Amino acid sequence: MPDFLVGMEGEQSSHILLVEKRDQRLRLYKCQNANCQVVKSYRCSTGQKEGDKRRVGDRRTPEGVYFLVDFKRDKDLAPEYGAGAFPLDYPNPIDRGKGKDGNGIWLHGTNKVNLPSTDTKGCVVVSNNDLLDLSRYIRLRETPTVIKDKYRCGQVQVLLKSPDSGPTETRSARPRLSYFILELNGIRRAVTDEEDLEVVRGDKLRIVDALLDPGGRDGIKVNIVGYVGDKKGANRGEDRGYLIDTATDLMPRYSVDRKGNRYVVEVKLRDHLCGRMFIRLWEAGK
Repeated sequence: MPDFLVGMEGEQSSHILLVEKRDQRLRLYKCQNANCQVVKSYRCSTGQKEGDKRRVGDRRTPEGVYFLVDFKRDKDLAPEYGAGAFPLDYPNPIDRGKGKDGNGIWLHGTNKVNLPSTDTKGCVVVSNNDLLDLSRYIRLRETPTVIKDKYRCGQVQVLLKSPDSGPTETRSARPRLSYFILELNGIRRAVTDEEDLEVVRGDKLRIVDALLDPGGRDGIKVNIVGYVGDKKGANRGEDRGYLIDTATDLMPRYSVDRKGNRYVVEVKLRDHLCGRMFIRLWEAGK
């Protein structure tokens, strides 16, 4: 399992799609509580050119975290799209912040009998049967689709042993934040480490989760400095799941600028800071 994949909140299970371009595989993960496991693996085809997409027409498949936002039926599409298509939200705000452009990146089927490797203009393509099978697990705007050249699996362990030492000691690599999953006015999106999220004061915000690399959920806490989620109990420093009114629920004296314009969201694992993002508030109409 890729290091950063961790379980989603709550008792109900959820799914994540992972596209590995180097292997030309699309893997379906089922996540529940603290565990994510591969339940299905599909052959796929991605862009004809290697590397991350940056420009329109470069025939590369973008790399990052995306959500499937719609479904287009075969009757409304050209035959080359097979049994249907799920458009991705590329370019998302992270991509635009990096100066990337282009559009029309879809997960779709094909009417080709054989599926050639790296044969697309940037889309992710699977067989018609596999697309129909995948559609049973996809929830629009909720199922993350992670696309990368290659994800390493397992934790990296370093052996520490001197000639005079006793038993071998092992240490795992310290985890770092891969990205946050959050909802802004009901729309789910991903935010990366050290990114500023620009929000109009009064927007409704919910921190859904934080994904680490290497992964692990035990002891993880996501804290919005300047917000108390549990109004009736002690401040536990865990703020996932709460619906936050950015006009009334944040305390300016704890903001970065002490003026209520920029707040930090921290992810910690056993008191180790793994990463952070910032919420930057703007007045409506400005």
